[in-house]
Amino acid sequence: TLQGGSEGPTAGKTPLTRWLVPGIWTIEVSAQGYAPQTARITVTAGAHVQQAMRLESLEAIAKAEAEARERERREREAEAEIRAAAERRRREAERQRLAAIEAARQARIDARRNVAWMVLGSGAGLTAGGVFFGILARDAIDDLEDLKGSPRSRRAIDRAHAVASSRAVSANLLLTAGLGTVAGGAWLLYKSMQEDAPPKDPAQPPPPARAEPPMPHHTMCTHHT
Repeated sequence: TLQGGSEGPTAGKTPLTRWLVPGIWTIEVSAQGYAPQTARITVTAGAHVQQAMRLESLEAIAKAEAEARERERREREAEAEIRAAAERRRREAERQRLAAIEAARQARIDARRNVAWMVLGSGAGLTAGGVFFGILARDAIDDLEDLKGSPRSRRAIDRAHAVASSRAVSANLLLTAGLGTVAGGAWLLYKSMQEDAPPKDPAQPPPPARAEPPMPHHTMCTHHT
């Protein structure tokens, strides 16, 4: 179809040759099963103008669009897979980091707990030693009482008194050190058990605040007569 100048549209089949008056003309070429094409040409006096136009089938256009959509879909899937793989790597790295932190924390707790049990064992041993020396001191005191009631030399009595005093001092020192060591070991064990407790979730919201009921307002009116 040719349209332009003062004449109306002119239709024909390609190849089409026409004498045209100078001016701007619009050429539209169409065929069944093909996408129409349009072109604008400028015709001058005495000039020969030739315009070649190529039609593309609708089936080819639809196929090209389908292929473009398929390429776009595959590209989106590839990008999504890349992002998913990156997220998996990030989560695995974070999991390993947290596992390493937890392993170090557990090792530290185990070491402190072992130290606590060692201190407790030492304290128990010292306490047992204090009890043992206390029994020996009590036996020495009994022996000293027996010596006082019998005709023995002063030197034997002094020696028995020194033995009883030495054993009593040793018992007191061992009992004091043992009980103090046991207390220290118990404190270390308690702290290690506290550290072993699961940490509180900081993301957990605090409990809602309890709203107090409003206090009633009392208004006093005074009437003067």
